[in-house]
Amino acid sequence: MGRKARSRKRQGIYHIYNRSSNKMRIFNSDELKQHFLDLIERYNAKYHLKIYHYAIMTNHFHLAIEGDIQEISAFVSGLSSRYTIHYHKFYDNGHGSIWQGRYKSILVQKEH
Repeated sequence: MGRKARSRKRQGIYHIYNRSSNKMRIFNSDELKQHFLDLIERYNAKYHLKIYHYAIMTNHFHLAIEGDIQEISAFVSGLSSRYTIHYHKFYDNGHGSIWQGRYKSILVQKEH
């Protein structure tokens, strides 16, 4: 069975999150967390999204982002793939995805 397609035409605030494969510790040093934050800044300079909050845990991350879902998708895709490359170089441990699957996105309401 195929996966459910993401909505592609919604502007809004999204709760974005993803977890590592097998709950592996992928943000277990200050250097790795800082690199992830640097990548968030780098990709946000390209897509100009509004990032309200973030949380980086040892095996997953959360972002609250406002923007067009297509741009958010491109942002998270670039962020995740570049972090994966850095992670493998940091530990000199090969290749392959470190994420358990595609990221999750939930449209949230904006309070006035």
